[in-house]
Amino acid sequence: ICAVYSGESTKSNFVKWITVQAMGWSSCVKVWDKIRERHYYIPSQEALKSFSTSVHGKLFLLEDGGTMKKETLLEKMKIIAKRNQGNVFVIDNIMQIDLGAGNKNDAQKEFMVELVNFAQKYNSHIHLVAHPKKPARGEEASMYDIHGASEIPNLSYNIIRLRRLSEDIKEKWNKEKDENKDTML
Repeated sequence: ICAVYSGESTKSNFVKWITVQAMGWSSCVKVWDKIRERHYYIPSQEALKSFSTSVHGKLFLLEDGGTMKKETLLEKMKIIAKRNQGNVFVIDNIMQIDLGAGNKNDAQKEFMVELVNFAQKYNSHIHLVAHPKKPARGEEASMYDIHGASEIPNLSYNIIRLRRLSEDIKEKWNKEKDENKDTML
């Protein structure tokens, strides 16, 4: 059971995005954007229905974009953990959580401690999206470049870093692997 909070996306946009990730690009239809005068792709109605059916009762979306108070988020997570045996939580992203007034770094540290305690108490895994600061030109971002309190990486059990490939690296990679990728994990 997985619960997702995305302060950056509406539920409907999140469902469309995750459907493409789960079902693949072949499940999409091409649509013309009159304003931007370009094509884009959205999941077909069949793909949305199939995905929704496959995750019914297994995927919970918390809220519909915007910020959420940390107490509200933790309470919703607790309810899902207890009622539905939810053990995977995704929080996108830490900047969308209202941590209250006061020192931002202290508030983030306290929130991280609360997330670690929650994960241990409910035997769950929490994926917290935390964006990096902009690295100096030519420098690679490290886990210590996460924007915010140093306790974010220090208290994390796992860190997954995504980076967009530069055009030259992407071209070389795709030529060698005969693939079409633009992100590296």
